[in-house]
Amino acid sequence: MWSNLQAQPAACRGAAPPRHAAASPFNIAREWRDQGWLRQIKVYRLRRQCKGWQVAPWWRYPPGRWPAPPREFIAWAQRQAICGKQHPCHVFLPPHLAISFLLSSAPVHVALYCMELSEGLGDQDALLLHLRASDFHAILQAEEPFHPQLIPCDLRIAQMLLEGLGQSEVAARLGLSESTVRSRIKALCRRYGVANRRALLSCLLKTIGPAQRGARHIRPLIRPTRE
Repeated sequence: MWSNLQAQPAACRGAAPPRHAAASPFNIAREWRDQGWLRQIKVYRLRRQCKGWQVAPWWRYPPGRWPAPPREFIAWAQRQAICGKQHPCHVFLPPHLAISFLLSSAPVHVALYCMELSEGLGDQDALLLHLRASDFHAILQAEEPFHPQLIPCDLRIAQMLLEGLGQSEVAARLGLSESTVRSRIKALCRRYGVANRRALLSCLLKTIGPAQRGARHIRPLIRPTRE
């Protein structure tokens, strides 16, 4: 693991730390922090829009408030995505390490990792962290997939899609036109950074799906009625 590098002599630090097998992001980050390797990790999701970029929080350790990421890191990640740089990319400004992953190019979605390290590291150590970031990113996507904040209408449409309803059935239940439902589904695709409805359903199954199945097992959702 990355934390093992700290305990090794400088001459041995060239060897890559072992990979984690079947571990959760929380446990990995907690172990790194307990070993004194880093202070915190904050992961953001950057999405390009017609009038700029939207920055949304994704995951962090330890839990706490969500301050905006440093502007220089946001600008750097945006440049890497627009220029089509090979990803993941990293920039090392001790004691901070930023790593970006281009998740999709149309629309542009970027995962930005902001790591605050507990001690200054050399360039070679930062490169090792950059190499191991791909493993951590894969685990994070599988265990804690990104779930953007949705307005109530979009959330209800997403739930109906998971129930297997078609576009016309969703429109009939909500009292909307099919063109409106179609536009909202396209907006959901943009929010999740996917190209089509099939990929959107895959994302919804990982985010909304578990909560929806749990709610069914516990009790039905009862909405208050107006007198």
